[in-house]
Amino acid sequence: MLAHKLAITVLAGAFLLVGTTACKKAEKTTEPVATLTTESAVATASDEPAPTAEELAAAEAVQDIFSNGDDTAVTAGAEGPTFSLVEPMTVTVLVTLHVGGGVPAGSIALKDASGKTYGPFAVHADPAPDGNTYWSCEPKVKLPIGDYTVVDSDPATWAKNDGSDGFGFVTVRGIVGE
Repeated sequence: MLAHKLAITVLAGAFLLVGTTACKKAEKTTEPVATLTTESAVATASDEPAPTAEELAAAEAVQDIFSNGDDTAVTAGAEGPTFSLVEPMTVTVLVTLHVGGGVPAGSIALKDASGKTYGPFAVHADPAPDGNTYWSCEPKVKLPIGDYTVVDSDPATWAKNDGSDGFGFVTVRGIVGE
């Protein structure tokens, strides 16, 4: 549960912090999210024990792989974006944004260029601050170098806008080489 709270707290701001324009292919970032994760964990987990040293070390290794969201108005009905990995990664967090409050939880999957599907992974549905719904999961799936398309089980409610080139908002985080 602590990991889920960490993911939601950090990723709630990810669409605002990491938003890019016209992203179909990812540009690997090197900024770790540990500072955000550590501070968020302490701030949101008051009813749970503090993170262990192992959890904090793992959070420091997590980095943004791909994010195409921004803070402008969204509409529903999106296709999945494609991102590229230039080195093997373990995907630890996937988050999509859905238009409307209370959108029931579905699933997120990743499909490689050959058609192999990783997942689908069941998601948690959580309210977004703007009245929409975040879907998030922690797949811990190892992916080789290649191109991956995000597949959302409810494309009719998947949020998009001009800044995402009409592709569904998604944030992918993970650990290099694991």
